[in-house]
Amino acid sequence: MKKTVLSFFYILLFFKIVFSQNGWVQVNPGFSHVYNSVHFSDANIGMACGSNGAIIKTTNGGTNWANLISGTSYNLIDIKMFS
Repeated sequence: MKKTVLSFFYILLFFKIVFSQNGWVQVNPGFSHVYNSVHFSDANIGMACGSNGAIIKTTNGGTNWANLISGTSYNLIDIKMFS
C-alpha cells in the first residue's frame, strides 16, 4: 500500500513539473491607461478596465487587445466576465 501511494505521488509530481506554467508575463496592451482589474473567463478570453472608463478585451490569451468604448469617463476599478 505504501509503495502504491508513493508511486502515485511521484506520478503527480512528474505531471506538475512537466505541465507547469512559466508564471506571469507582463504585457503592454498599447493603450495609455492605468488598468485596475483584469478577468479571464477562460484561457483566451479576458477583459481589463481602468482609468477614464478604459475597457480592453482579448480573445487570444492577451497577445492582442482591442479597445472597447465604455461610455463613461469614470475610473473603473473592477471587471468580471460571466458566460
